[in-house]
Amino acid sequence: MDSGIEGLKWYPLDCLGRGKQPVFRGEWQIGSEKLPVAIKVIRNDNYTNEDKILANLIHRNIVQCYSRISAPYEIRENVPNAYDIILFEYIEGERLFDYVLKKHPLNEIEQLARQLYDVVDYLHTLYIVHYDLHPFNILISRRNGLCLKILDFGAALDFTDAETILNNPRLSFEVEKQADVIQVGQIVKMLLSCAEYPKRMGKIKSKL
Repeated sequence: MDSGIEGLKWYPLDCLGRGKQPVFRGEWQIGSEKLPVAIKVIRNDNYTNEDKILANLIHRNIVQCYSRISAPYEIRENVPNAYDIILFEYIEGERLFDYVLKKHPLNEIEQLARQLYDVVDYLHTLYIVHYDLHPFNILISRRNGLCLKILDFGAALDFTDAETILNNPRLSFEVEKQADVIQVGQIVKMLLSCAEYPKRMGKIKSKL
């Protein structure tokens, strides 16, 4: 989908994420369809090509990117000099940071761990390194079944892209992908810490 800023409504008081690239909840009307969206504001001192990377990714566990639109004006006082906005699908769910504060069934933890392994393997098959996998960049949604969603590809690099290779001549994909592998291990460790293990049903008798 590609459209201008017309028909886009955002809610500046409903901030989904803060920082150099704040994210707001909004609504985008395309023809007769209204899409709930997450709107990331890209300031002129923060370059990102995550929309370009996401355009080539189709995976259940990766946030969908709709469009990038020029918006050279202030959205609100503390978000000055915005020159672009990126529109993503709005995902109903909770951050992994909040999810791990509660106990969850072991089989649910296993599902999420498998989804995480699968989606990172998918990225690495395409020679993409995310670099920023952490509890604030992962959402757990239950809207259409239990689903882990990876967000924020602002730090990601596509090692099949000529410009990426030119700008990062000292980086090797085989070395750099280990950053994701380490982060996946840390996240799985967090997930296991909130697993609710089945209670033992009686003593296990030894055959020895």
